[in-house]
Amino acid sequence: MTLHRQPISIALSGGLWLLTGLLYRKLPDPIPTHFNLAGQADGFAPKPWGVLIFPIMTTVVLLVFALIPTPPQSDPQDERPQILSRLSAAVVMMLVAVSVAVYLVALGQPVPMSKLIPSLLGLLLIAIGNELGTVGRNRWVGIRTPWTLNDPENWRKTHRLGSKVFVSVGGFLTVAAWMGASWLLLPAVVTVAGVPVAYSYWLTRHKTIE
Repeated sequence: MTLHRQPISIALSGGLWLLTGLLYRKLPDPIPTHFNLAGQADGFAPKPWGVLIFPIMTTVVLLVFALIPTPPQSDPQDERPQILSRLSAAVVMMLVAVSVAVYLVALGQPVPMSKLIPSLLGLLLIAIGNELGTVGRNRWVGIRTPWTLNDPENWRKTHRLGSKVFVSVGGFLTVAAWMGASWLLLPAVVTVAGVPVAYSYWLTRHKTIE
């Protein structure tokens, strides 16, 4: 997928580069780059990389998505370019939100990082889940297990379940984060990563037994 198919991501990344440039002199040295579950900064990095790492990450995301092969734009049946564009925008949007929050903390503003970061991850899971159910079988995007890649029905059923799991866990994590249950972040990640894979394997085993 070429860069010109990611207009929202490019705009967000460009905006973060601009904001970083405007705030660079005001930001402290070192700058917080990591926060514990209590929302307290426990990792710092010196300038310039401590500051530049945030817009650099958004640029890397743009380039990674740009390297994913997609069909020619003349193929109206394949929605992969549009799906990838939306996923790219969702990931970059989350990174920009986290970056702005870090800048605010560095400037002395009170930001509830212990709630914000898990809730942003939850929203990202919801965005991914909304796309999973429409992703056609391919080797680049989706729940790529040996069983989904070798069986169209396994791919379809696994992604249909995966979509529900991502959206449900994402919504739950977003709400739980603001209720002070940020410790659910790890179980949430394990759930969205493990349940679809386990289900894909179960489908294959069940089909083999039949």
